[in-house]
Amino acid sequence: MKLGLVKKGLATEKCDQAGRLSAAGIDVTGIIFVEHFKEIYDRLNEGDVIYIRSFADFFSSISKLFSAIESVFSRKCSIVSLDEPWLDVSAGIMGKLCDLEHRMAVRRTKDGLAKARRSGRVLGRPKGSCSPETAAKLRLCASLYENSDMKVIEICNTVGCNMKSFYKYMNDNGIILNRRGRNGK
Repeated sequence: MKLGLVKKGLATEKCDQAGRLSAAGIDVTGIIFVEHFKEIYDRLNEGDVIYIRSFADFFSSISKLFSAIESVFSRKCSIVSLDEPWLDVSAGIMGKLCDLEHRMAVRRTKDGLAKARRSGRVLGRPKGSCSPETAAKLRLCASLYENSDMKVIEICNTVGCNMKSFYKYMNDNGIILNRRGRNGK
């Protein structure tokens, strides 16, 4: 749907803005009078096109303009300025700019990781690190496994330990697991 946005102000300016929007093909019922651009956000539906006379009517800086454009495009809508037709802010162009920004961020991240690796920095979570509480639970599980006929699942449930962590701990510490069947033998 085409929406015409008119900045509240002097009566003559309102008539001029509304007249320009009507001449651009916006139905009179689609013209909305607002004080601030943000007032339109709740009225937007996917696919709407917002027509304004000039970006200067609503935005005092480029950063505010880009912030508003980003908000509008996040709602899958677009903006057209009658006074600045050269500034095409269609969804396709903004989508390409967002894609470019994403690719640049990915490139910076990859470059930073490669530089860290070249300098010898170890990345990621330290291997084998666990909290002292978990380490104590795993030692208790290993002790119960070696000194009782309990099944692994019973040991892990009793102690409150994850079975995968238990098996990894046993493997890392060279403790050989004897298969205990369904009867616990």
